Amino acid sequence: PIRALADQLEQAPVADLRKAIALSQKFWFVAELFGGDRKRYEDALDALNAMATREQARAYMADEVLAKLDKTPGEEVVHSFTELLQRRFA
Repeated sequence: PIRALADQLEQAPVADLRKAIALSQKFWFVAELFGGDRKRYEDALDALNAMATREQARAYMADEVLAKLDKTPGEEVVHSFTELLQRRFA
């Protein structure tokens, strides 16, 4: 029962990405997805939180985040961030 509750909480919709991101994840995301640029990270969260659809968020991630990186991020970090986005637009 406790594991089931934890699973539900991990999948629960979120209204604000900032509140769903743990501090350790924040440092990981800034380093891997935003080239260490905290301002870009903060600006991206503002933009993503303001978007109305999952499709807008996906396009933003592709064009404004991933395309601007010098190196391809690891699959795990992309997957973790994408899961949070899916919860944001659930």
